[in-house]
Amino acid sequence: MQKEAARPSVWMDPRKEPVNLRRQPKKNPWKTGGHGGPFGRPEKNRPRGSPTPGRAIGVLVQGEVQKNPRGFAFLLHRPADIFIPGEFAAKLITGDAVKAWVHPKTKEVLRLEITKRALKQFIGTYGAGFGNRVVTLEDRGMRETVYVRERPNLEGLRTGDKVLAEITKYEPQLEGRILRAFGAKLAPKLDTFSVVVRSQWPQEFSAAAIEEAEKLSEAIQREAEAAGYPGRKDLRSKPFVTIDGADARDFDDAILVEKTGSGFALYVAIADVAEFVRPGTKLDAEAYARATSVYFPEWVIPMLPEALSNGACSLRPDEDKLTLTCEMHFAPDGKKRQAKIYESVIRSKRRCIYEDVQKEYESGAPGWKDAYELFRRIREKRYRRGALDLDLPEAKVVLDSDANTIDIRKLERVDSHKLIEEFMIAANESVTEIMELEDWPFVYRVHEPPKPEALERFERFAMALGLKPRFGEGDDPRVIAAFIDSIRERPYSNTLHYLLLRSLKQARYEPVNLYHFGLASKAYTHFTSPIRRYPDTMVHRILKKYVRRQKIEGPEAAVFDEYLAEACDHCSKQERKAEQLDRAVVKIKKARFMEKHLGESFDANVTNVSEAGVFVELEKWFVEGLVPVDELGSDYFEYVEERLMLKGKRSGRKFRIGDPIRVTVMRVDIDNGFVDFTLDDEQAPHGMRRHGGD
Repeated sequence: MQKEAARPSVWMDPRKEPVNLRRQPKKNPWKTGGHGGPFGRPEKNRPRGSPTPGRAIGVLVQGEVQKNPRGFAFLLHRPADIFIPGEFAAKLITGDAVKAWVHPKTKEVLRLEITKRALKQFIGTYGAGFGNRVVTLEDRGMRETVYVRERPNLEGLRTGDKVLAEITKYEPQLEGRILRAFGAKLAPKLDTFSVVVRSQWPQEFSAAAIEEAEKLSEAIQREAEAAGYPGRKDLRSKPFVTIDGADARDFDDAILVEKTGSGFALYVAIADVAEFVRPGTKLDAEAYARATSVYFPEWVIPMLPEALSNGACSLRPDEDKLTLTCEMHFAPDGKKRQAKIYESVIRSKRRCIYEDVQKEYESGAPGWKDAYELFRRIREKRYRRGALDLDLPEAKVVLDSDANTIDIRKLERVDSHKLIEEFMIAANESVTEIMELEDWPFVYRVHEPPKPEALERFERFAMALGLKPRFGEGDDPRVIAAFIDSIRERPYSNTLHYLLLRSLKQARYEPVNLYHFGLASKAYTHFTSPIRRYPDTMVHRILKKYVRRQKIEGPEAAVFDEYLAEACDHCSKQERKAEQLDRAVVKIKKARFMEKHLGESFDANVTNVSEAGVFVELEKWFVEGLVPVDELGSDYFEYVEERLMLKGKRSGRKFRIGDPIRVTVMRVDIDNGFVDFTLDDEQAPHGMRRHGGD
């Protein structure tokens, strides 16, 4: 009897069995929407004994659900979402993971099975009366009512109080229990908690993961040091520095620029997280489940325990640290001549802060001239090839010690921010080019060209403003980049940039190279942030095998396809979910801030229009909100979609994207982070005042 091949020890799917990697075909598997066809892998995933797909049971599709308050839902899936009618959607909640068997031609849902519930705990409003006790989750996108059978043993609990509820039963109706009560209003310090607990995002690491992190962080560093860092290039004598924000706690990248006789040498050293986070450990499984750190205005949920994120893997000054270094050599004009990747050990000489670096450079302090010179030259080359410079202003929410919002400021970006960004892009491209040249498997960061219909819609709006964009098929980033540059000084440039950004596709992770349209890059990955992004850790594992010349083949190759495709998809979904959580908390913090300004008027700009009304952003504080169509006056306003405009039928008054407008804060919904405005009475013309009529 033939002996079974030993399982690979390096590659492991942290959710189940050990796995490894092999080369993916160059063909894009997502062109047909998934594995093996437009609706998934029907043969592999078909339940035992079920009919062949396309006959009675259909094709299996898996994904998350987005439920509509009107009763139906959609299964979120590439390339097109699948409609779920009311009879199947009745027991669903937004975010539920489902399996759906779909007719291969009509896309009709034939059967549906819930595989994972999205809602376990949430903060809602308690109500009691007529023998019933309920907790209601009220959201503008969903409304769920949980029945509480047992009388809560919470002193002072009253109808209308905010409570933490846990669902104990989903069918035939939602039932649960109350865990905590918070009183009539939720304290600002609970804003982030309320969003996170509803999302089921893990807030704490298990005791086993923490113990592994602490032991590995000490043991691996000590063993490497005692052995003299074998197999690593010793760069400890070189003056590496880290450059981060003033409030940063983990430092996973360090840089060094040297002027050479033939141009420049750029070293980007990244914390060797893969040396500490070993496949098959509890630590790795929990890092994979998160896939990313989540950053909120008041705190962070890290991907890795503190022993690693702020300890062994953080490139703190005057400490020997294990790293992966990408060494790049550039000609005097910024053209890259050579790049290589290797395991290394460094000793950062200084922890720098963006604003300090900028001041030092501008004052002529030694040490920064060469770095800035190289930064500008490679940046110029990148923009020349068509990289999109959609540098939209970002808001920074400023909180006091009680998590109250005390200010909302524009996040200032100086050249030192851009310098680090440019050097990280260069390193990400370089390691990807090496893997492409060597024909190794890899994790790519891809961004496909926009859909022609999305660009056509944007073109129609831009033409209504007197502009003449001609994007053609939309597959050449240089054409779009030239248009962006041409409107940079226009008063509505930010609005146009925002609309153009909405026309582009979302970037994601893939096991095949589909290029990065926004960066105009033919080879791109995420290599530079393994402390906070799991795909970077995956990249590091591949790179470490590459530099050790441990070719991925044989038994490892047999399990590569499923592992890499599923891991990339999982990490992409987690990234989007983390972004949604951050946006939700920021919206709540902004709504709290605007509650202090009820009845006050502010200058704003129209950012979007729809049949619901006019969406605006305040110029002073970057707060978004809606002027409902009912608040535009007694006129009937018609939505003109091709011009993204609302037009009064009698008055002829128009509201278009980019228009300046003055609005008054009318109401806030802190729980959901919404702000509603009305037209400033001084601005509203006769017959259109909020409280007036014909």
